[in-house]
Amino acid sequence: MAQTLAIVRRQLIQITKDIWTLILLIATPLLVLLFSNFLYLNHAEPHSEQWLYQSCALLCITAFIFPCLTGAVSILRDKKLGTLEQSLASPVSRGKFVLGYLFGIGTIIAVQTIILLLFAIFIFQWPLSWTLILLYILLIIEALAAIEIGFFIAVIIKNALCIFLSIAFASVLQMIHWSGMPGWRQAVSIITPVYYSVEGGAYMILHRYLLLGFFINAAALIVFIFLFFILNIWALQKIRRV
Repeated sequence: MAQTLAIVRRQLIQITKDIWTLILLIATPLLVLLFSNFLYLNHAEPHSEQWLYQSCALLCITAFIFPCLTGAVSILRDKKLGTLEQSLASPVSRGKFVLGYLFGIGTIIAVQTIILLLFAIFIFQWPLSWTLILLYILLIIEALAAIEIGFFIAVIIKNALCIFLSIAFASVLQMIHWSGMPGWRQAVSIITPVYYSVEGGAYMILHRYLLLGFFINAAALIVFIFLFFILNIWALQKIRRV
């Protein structure tokens, strides 16, 4: 437990020690969400079911991309500085190492998600409701899955450019379901975390099947977390120094 907390503390210090990094981490998703609102929803009928669904999709996609990037950049930084290899050479287990990264970055992302959700409520003019608490929990679970995915991509790929291209591809993949593409491309979207956050979030916004919709989609996202947790342990085993 102490080893995991030490990694959590190190991640928090690394992210928060540079004020400009922290500002960018908070401000960039807000600007992306604001730009997307004008680009995609400016001509839609406000507060219609389609408008509510699409605004929720924009929020969920934004809430996925930046935690994924943050997880990948953290690993990329530690690989460049040699901190990753040093940590893996220590007695700390790979599982504790992954948990330390997950909760360290996840703490910052939890704050980012609160600001992002409040900003979305403001620009989308969503009515205040207790269901937004469920939506926030769903976004946090999605963000944890995104951190794990970014972690995995950064560990298995050595080239920084390839890492960012892979994350860009993963981000585009998340948009397939929301874009309305027909055929097999819709089936592909089922294997993406954003599919479940958008579907669950839509239930929260539209007030349909609230608890059932929340628990089913939250459970699916938790499966992604556990799956990539195991994959990350496996990936770290390949680079751990004996």
